[in-house]
Amino acid sequence: SPNFLSLSNISDIFDTSPLSIARASNIKAEDKSLIPGQVLLVPVTCGCTGNHSFANVTYEINHGDSYDFVSTTTYENLTNWKVVMNANPHLQPNLVPIGTKVVFPLFCGCPSKNQLERGIDYMITYVWQPNDNVSLVAAKFGASPVDILAENNYGENFTAAANNLPILIP
Repeated sequence: SPNFLSLSNISDIFDTSPLSIARASNIKAEDKSLIPGQVLLVPVTCGCTGNHSFANVTYEINHGDSYDFVSTTTYENLTNWKVVMNANPHLQPNLVPIGTKVVFPLFCGCPSKNQLERGIDYMITYVWQPNDNVSLVAAKFGASPVDILAENNYGENFTAAANNLPILIP
C-alpha cells in the first residue's frame, strides 16, 4: 500500500518508533523510502499467557474501516476480526464511530524454555504468502525449516494450510 512505504507510517500503526523498526530491519536511515514487498521486522511486546499470545496495538478507526478490513489490509492478517471483537467487548463492531481507538491484538509468540536454552531468543510472526515454501522462508529469516514446522501445527500440507495466515518463526 502506498500509505505504508515509510517507517513513520508503519510505526504509527504498531505503536512503536521508526528507529526501532529501522534497527531491527537493518535499514540505515529511518527516513528512507521502502520498497513494496520489502520484509520488515517490527519489534512489539508480546504478552504470552496461557494458550494465547498477542501484542496489543491501538488503532484509530477511519472512514470505511471495519474490524475485518483493518485486520486483513492494514495489519495484513496478523490478526482477525473475531479476535479484535473479543478484545473490544464494549464496542459494537458494525457501529464503531470514526476516531474511536480500538485494540487490535496481533498474533505473536514467545520462545519456550527449551528454545531459549537452544539460543532462540524471540519469535518472528510472518504471514505465509501463496508462493512461499518452508525452505525459502527459513533461509529468509535464518531459521530452521524443522523448527518452523514444529512450531506451527498446519499438518502435512503446510503451504496450503498456512496460506495468508500468521506463522511463528523461531
